[in-house]
Amino acid sequence: MATVFEQILDYANRADPYPLYRQLRTTPVVREADGSYVVSRYRDIVALLHDPGPVRGMW
Repeated sequence: MATVFEQILDYANRADPYPLYRQLRTTPVVREADGSYVVSRYRDIVALLHDPGPVRGMW
């Protein structure tokens, strides 16, 4: 199965993106195999931009 990030970039999901949207709502923060995170909720992204403390020191 493709990672969440790969699914976001996959053109096949553009015709019907709603199953992917449902998955992103169910798990708004996903850690990928390479250690990166996919954050999909607007309020979580804004919170990270204003206070990167939770992720500071991860890189």
